[in-house]
Amino acid sequence: MNIHLLATPEYPQEEYNILLDFLQTNGQGFNFLPAAASYWEQFEKSRFYYKFGYQQRWADGYTMNFQFANTEPERANWLDTERRKPLSWREFFGLGEEYRQFLGLPDTDFVVVLTKRRNSLNWFSGIDDAERRNIFVQGSDWDIFLDCEPVFPMAYEILASVLQTLMGMGDSQKLYQIVHQRALGCMNDMCGQKSEIILKLRTADICPACVAHIKTAQIPIITVRQILQVFEKIRSQVLYSQGFMSSVEISNIQITADFKIVFPDYDGIELKLSPAVKAVYLLFLSEPHGIKFVDMPNFVKKFEAIYSDISPRSNEKKIGTTAQNVCYDIRSGFNSLRKYVGDIKTAIEKTLTIYQPQALTIYHIIGKNGEAKSIQLARTKIEFHPSTYLIR
Repeated sequence: MNIHLLATPEYPQEEYNILLDFLQTNGQGFNFLPAAASYWEQFEKSRFYYKFGYQQRWADGYTMNFQFANTEPERANWLDTERRKPLSWREFFGLGEEYRQFLGLPDTDFVVVLTKRRNSLNWFSGIDDAERRNIFVQGSDWDIFLDCEPVFPMAYEILASVLQTLMGMGDSQKLYQIVHQRALGCMNDMCGQKSEIILKLRTADICPACVAHIKTAQIPIITVRQILQVFEKIRSQVLYSQGFMSSVEISNIQITADFKIVFPDYDGIELKLSPAVKAVYLLFLSEPHGIKFVDMPNFVKKFEAIYSDISPRSNEKKIGTTAQNVCYDIRSGFNSLRKYVGDIKTAIEKTLTIYQPQALTIYHIIGKNGEAKSIQLARTKIEFHPSTYLIR
């Protein structure tokens, strides 16, 4: 699914780049595309005065002193060059439509206009009718309602608008049938009081009634799942920025009698690793000063003992072969060991991002090239069950 991102000139290039990078990095399943350079070179500027003449009007101050025209007809107003008030939805959609026609984009592509300009209904975002996949998202004033970087609510509004378009909510009648006038913490909360936006960003949820609407619209499950995955990443970042997650203590690690790796302060969640990968992690947990990769042959016996203890069904031959690959692979630069360390990092991030998105490296096996690799977590925060004597 292609999603093209345009920006009106007052939209900061740095913010645009950060948002595009976040979406391209985290929006698996979607193809987020920057505006084509040729578009800006050939676009007929007089067609959309507000896009290129914003500086003087901004300097006049009128954009900061106006009354919102909170009436539904404002959604349908076309460009009025003398109208000195917030832009109508149709002006934003017209810009998206112009871009769509300029590049000959298929109807299945989305065009999103990012802007710092306010819109006539004072909404965070708006979607075109069901036949045209045009969207605008307002990028200003987020600091009034949220204590986080604007990239997160902007990314949320873009993907929520994509899903709402697929649900047919560009149709006004359907829109008002689906939206919640009272905030529930659902993607389709109306947010009549704009400060209510924080609730749905904190929950990253879609209520059962809206799930039913999604099923009725026959939106592919994979599309919904991909959007929800990004919502969850946004949620964790917003919670951290709002101060809740930043106040959460770094969790201890507990090694249980059956060699489970548990984080008691993060709801007792378990870090699940395959036996060989777990043996590597436990080995490094047991060595407070770390281990140089070139010194791994000195730890082969300990590695074998740990592996055997956590995987008693593995035969000696398998344990020996794994130990050779992990501890003696000097010629290839310890490829197996490096892979296992990477697997540990991936598992930690997948398991703990929701709890401590900003402090995960403290649980990683890290170190400079040629120096000892270690886990930075304080030894006082690592708890071994008494029966796990082999790795203490």
